[in-house]
Amino acid sequence: EALAIDLGIADRVEFHGWLDSDDCYAEIDAYVLASYNEALSMSVLEAMQRGLPVVATDVGGLREAITHDVTGFVVPPGDVGALAGAMSSLALDHGLRRSFGEAGLARARRDFTASAMVDAYVALYRQVARGPGRSR
Repeated sequence: EALAIDLGIADRVEFHGWLDSDDCYAEIDAYVLASYNEALSMSVLEAMQRGLPVVATDVGGLREAITHDVTGFVVPPGDVGALAGAMSSLALDHGLRRSFGEAGLARARRDFTASAMVDAYVALYRQVARGPGRSR
């Protein structure tokens, strides 16, 4: 808070203290993750589970979760113009936000629930256990 005052931005910053993530996601229209290094971000999956369109940089496993132009936008890391353009597109187009959000929610429910992940691991273990060229 002191830094916000020192920087002269205290009138544009809110400090809420502890918030439940559901409260945070309920207040936003789109989720943006501008990262240079990321694995498969849980926050991106949480945003998709809440029907939010996502803008994220193309790092780590984010492209595995986000289908560009279907569930959100994937932009090159460090490309401020591409990031701003994607954010502007979502800000200006309610239908696009809704479409991406619905597609992301469907994808998250299909592929990124605990049961979907368990099923995928079981299938993989069974495939490995069969070994090459064996079917059971």
